[in-house]
Amino acid sequence: MKDVPIPHWKDKRKFSKSEAIIDYIFNADEGISEREFAAKWGWSRYEFRSIKFEISTKFQPNFNHLKDLQSALNAIFSTKFQPKINHKQCKEKPITITTKLKNIFSERYTELFGESFYWEVKQTAAIKSIAKKLQFKMQSKGIEITDEQTEISFKVFLENINDKWILANYSPAIINSKFNDIITQIYASKRQSSESVAEEAIRLLNESQG
Repeated sequence: MKDVPIPHWKDKRKFSKSEAIIDYIFNADEGISEREFAAKWGWSRYEFRSIKFEISTKFQPNFNHLKDLQSALNAIFSTKFQPKINHKQCKEKPITITTKLKNIFSERYTELFGESFYWEVKQTAAIKSIAKKLQFKMQSKGIEITDEQTEISFKVFLENINDKWILANYSPAIINSKFNDIITQIYASKRQSSESVAEEAIRLLNESQG
């Protein structure tokens, strides 16, 4: 006995008239007995005979043969159901900026320590927080906030972390907690005079607290 290509078709239940008609069209030429049909549908043999009569009087005049009905139904099922069941043609979800930054961090971690980083919920949350802080800095400098620009800023940010303690405790959570210190150190390393370093550090702290 054939099964109609619809989800849950094999679930045990009493068939509706529509289900019975579809099932009969698919299986009428399979040599299945009245008893088998009735048992499958949860019907009596009398009910089966009534639907068989209805099919023969209402459907057959519009088709040359039951196979024409089968072909028509198969065409419907193949377009309405099969792409979702067999081919799983689901739209791929876009990669979030958090995932992109996690990948960048994982690559940097492996580069530094030769091992893979184990992600926990708090570490992922820290990545999200770092992204927001970086985007705040980008905005203050008039840089367009896009995923691409955020990725570039994050890479530069990680590559310029030189603090020994942070490197010894390297994780997104630690980096996030020391974000302002790291930014200050990065700017300080770019300046030559101690006066400009102090001014830059104060400006950055004011920005982060504002």
